[in-house]
Amino acid sequence: MKTSGVWLMGAVALGFATWSCDSEPDAFPPQEVCPTFDYSSFDGQSPVVSFNADILPIFAQNCTDVGCHGNAATPASGLFLSPAPDAADFPADEDTRGTIVDTYLVAPARTTPDKARVAPGEPDQSFLMDKLDGSHACIDVSCPGNNCGQRMPRGHDQLPADTRDTIRRWIAQGALVD
Repeated sequence: MKTSGVWLMGAVALGFATWSCDSEPDAFPPQEVCPTFDYSSFDGQSPVVSFNADILPIFAQNCTDVGCHGNAATPASGLFLSPAPDAADFPADEDTRGTIVDTYLVAPARTTPDKARVAPGEPDQSFLMDKLDGSHACIDVSCPGNNCGQRMPRGHDQLPADTRDTIRRWIAQGALVD
């Protein structure tokens, strides 16, 4: 009887995780409600941001739910961001960190191949920031079927502005691996 209860709990957890990371698009909002980030007063150079010390923990904590971006073998939307904090391969080693940045982040976004997920030195041109800021449905890009996906992290509250600014600053500083 214990075994069936464990299987049932596992199935419910997997179902919830799959629901929270599915690919149903956000409705396109009216242009007047599209969030925008004002880069005119943003200092992208200070303080210095480390991928290993600052960015990877944000990804691990917020983006690696089951069915999302924490499994290199089956990442949602083809985007692997970090091993989950409870995974045997956490924290990511140097080779894995390099792969995350070079293969998954500095690459065209699957939902909009005409825009990079991360454009080193240009957070305003990075689809990752559009997804985190919630402006992804308002930008002038072509997404298949007008589906640019949902704001990230999916199924959770939006990351706080200072956390998003840390990611934005890392991109502004060249999206380097350390």
